[in-house]
Amino acid sequence: MANVNDPRSVLSAIENLTSKRHVISEGALKAKEELDTHRREADDNRQLEVDKRWDKKLAIIEEFNESVTLLMSIFQNSQFDELALFAANPARVMVTNFMIGILRGIGFAIGFLLMVLVALIAIKQALPAGFVIHAIHLLQHVGGR
Repeated sequence: MANVNDPRSVLSAIENLTSKRHVISEGALKAKEELDTHRREADDNRQLEVDKRWDKKLAIIEEFNESVTLLMSIFQNSQFDELALFAANPARVMVTNFMIGILRGIGFAIGFLLMVLVALIAIKQALPAGFVIHAIHLLQHVGGR
């Protein structure tokens, strides 16, 4: 005999009885169908709840990703990493900036000299050869007095 306190044994007994339809009354069959329907609805409700919780988690994750992306763009545009580097090791940043300044100055000087050279070449080709030599002698003569 099946143990009444064990739901599995009760269910197996019901299944066993439902297989013998000619012995079971219509009320018992209807009760069995209602039990099955109730179980399916309960399973569907549980699955729906799980889906709702999963959708909420996905929405939270998507919102978190958007927030992280926004913060990344803010930090990139504000050059926050450079400020953090300066705060962490200001001597290194000062030396680096000093070296960059020296290289910029050298680049400016080279560029200026190239421009003067191009201008002198253009002037020399535009004026007759004797005029340039005469101008140099005049400058030497005026500078010598």
